[in-house]
Amino acid sequence: MLAAHYATALVADQKRHARGTLFYYLVASQLPDLLWHVFHYLGLEITKPGNMLDVTLQGLDVDMMFSHDLLPSMVWALLVFAVGWGVFRNRSIGLMGAALFVVHIAVDYAGGYPHHVFGPETPQVGVPLYPTSPYISIALEAAFSGALILYFFRREKSLGYVRAASSRWAIIGFFVFNIAFLLSVATTSTSELLGLSDDAKPFIPAMPMLVATYWGMLFYLLYFVPKVTRDSAAAPPS
Repeated sequence: MLAAHYATALVADQKRHARGTLFYYLVASQLPDLLWHVFHYLGLEITKPGNMLDVTLQGLDVDMMFSHDLLPSMVWALLVFAVGWGVFRNRSIGLMGAALFVVHIAVDYAGGYPHHVFGPETPQVGVPLYPTSPYISIALEAAFSGALILYFFRREKSLGYVRAASSRWAIIGFFVFNIAFLLSVATTSTSELLGLSDDAKPFIPAMPMLVATYWGMLFYLLYFVPKVTRDSAAAPPS
């Protein structure tokens, strides 16, 4: 999943609201993938193909051993908890951050790329739907993110927050665009879709584009999600 992980952070921030938690929750919710980017550049999780125009969900080749495998994930979850507790001086916020990390891992195991206990020679965990059935995985992501965003808006209203329609549609459009993008590259690359030959195809480095996409999405939500006001007539949030 891509943007759907961020949806968990929006719901979490309603539950444990404090200054700065939205950024922390957004990072925690997407940390396994952000670590994957770092490990790619360290030469530990090399990702192919290298050209963004050749990337498909079904054809992406990477062993996310250090960022997504079961044993390292336990360590990362503990670190997320420690950072949240240390920065915010609040154990509940740290626990929520760790929970977001665990949810990311669990959802990926339920329908992402192949993952293992620790390394390809160890037992596989989860169901790798991206390489085998990408459209089923995308449908699950659409249902998952749709349910979370619906809950987010309904709870926001019940807590007495007022959001302009433009802000609401900006958030909804964010997730709709994500699903549309995943559908467009599920099994057919951009170069195939455009009929580009190898000679005519420009080289657009894949990993820098992915890094820019993930962080661009994060800051997009960081900008639009706080755009709410309190209804003075509403009861204080519980």
